[in-house]
Amino acid sequence: MNRLDRKNSLTPIVLTKSEVLGQLQARLGDKGQDAEVWYSLGLGLMDQGRYKEAAAAFHAALTLSPHNIGVEYSYAIALGNLGVISEAADLLEDVIHRNPGNGWAYFHLASLRYRQGEYGQAYQLWEVAARLLDDPMDCLENLAMVRRRLGQTEEERQCWQRAAKQNPANPIVAHMLAAVGLKKTPPRAEEDYLRYLFDRFAPYFDEVLHTLDYRVPDIVEACLREIHGPPAPKLRILDAGCGTGLCGERLRAWSRNLTGVDISSGMLTRARLRNIYDEIVESDLLDFLNRGVNEGYDWIVAGDVLCYFGDIKPFINAAASCLVPGGRIFFTLEKNPNQEDESSLGYRLQSHGRYCHTKKCVEMATIEAGLKLEQLTSKILRNESGEPVEGICVVLRKE
Repeated sequence: MNRLDRKNSLTPIVLTKSEVLGQLQARLGDKGQDAEVWYSLGLGLMDQGRYKEAAAAFHAALTLSPHNIGVEYSYAIALGNLGVISEAADLLEDVIHRNPGNGWAYFHLASLRYRQGEYGQAYQLWEVAARLLDDPMDCLENLAMVRRRLGQTEEERQCWQRAAKQNPANPIVAHMLAAVGLKKTPPRAEEDYLRYLFDRFAPYFDEVLHTLDYRVPDIVEACLREIHGPPAPKLRILDAGCGTGLCGERLRAWSRNLTGVDISSGMLTRARLRNIYDEIVESDLLDFLNRGVNEGYDWIVAGDVLCYFGDIKPFINAAASCLVPGGRIFFTLEKNPNQEDESSLGYRLQSHGRYCHTKKCVEMATIEAGLKLEQLTSKILRNESGEPVEGICVVLRKE
């Protein structure tokens, strides 16, 4: 079978090494009329996240090999990543019409319909994909997401129960069963859940947060300016839960030494590409802070990290032990909409899987750690489903 006709894989040819791409590009001099070369080049570019160039390569391949299902499918994925939703959807509709057994075509068409606000169509398409794909877990997660988006709480629970039957060991499922009230709320997200979630999310993390108007890096920078004035590389800073380095880019200007720590190897791979950290450590955050060899930080910054912790006291206590006198902890939380919540926990696991907190919860944890509450303000952290996510921004100081 010609490689161009393979139908059931997102990337039937995986070209990740830059030298392979270089060889393909060099070949275009005398192979510019070879659809296979253009297709292979497009796949390699898409694997690197270079979707605009990949789309151009796929377009060239389609010009030379019209109506080729494999090329159409890949072209649609590239266009979808560029936000060219209608054209991408038309291509996938054509692929499905000519190859109705292509589960991934249904899956990605459902994603496009969801982005267009066509939630009913998205649900039906993901149902079809779940029947066609060998591993339907991504489909089942998305079916639950649609039910949540529509406010169908009981139906969402049923989706997660269905996913649990399919793969009870899946860490996403275990966490989300608690989020929808079918299991006891854990004091924090499990390590396996965080690794699985962010390793999978890493390739798209920066792009997705850009579309959500993610504001935490701006908030961190404004806080440093307010307290320390213009950038000057004087501080030893820990970027706790650094992810791909979005906050680290802002911290660098005030850092004489900047360390990034994160539990996800996928996120750290992208953080290294920014070349902003003096040291990068793959570790669970609490394990890192409790090692007893990390003292001497002027700032510990946890931007959009503690939304995966219910009980924030262990983090605050461990971080405090790693600060110099006068050092500060900065973190953000998602704000509990019920600030009068008097529950003994002081936090709640929300249906989307992140925790929210009250200001009183922060105040009590600060007192217990023996720190000074220097700032406690409400801020919009990002948008989600078209609505602003209100958060709490906190600065604690060690006397």
